[in-house]
Amino acid sequence: LATWAGIMVVMLLLDWFLPFVYNVGFPGFQASVLVWLFLGGLVAIENWDSADAGESAAVMGDE
Repeated sequence: LATWAGIMVVMLLLDWFLPFVYNVGFPGFQASVLVWLFLGGLVAIENWDSADAGESAAVMGDE
């Protein structure tokens, strides 16, 4: 019984995080792709400063 409940939760979350065209339709899929691209861009922007600081430390020999 617990296995069945776990499988249902995983299936629900998977459809929510990775929607397919046949689940939400093409407009919903397009909206999901835009959200994922936006979130990926935010992660990239967040990591720019730490990546630049690591490169400058490596150039100066401070690592």
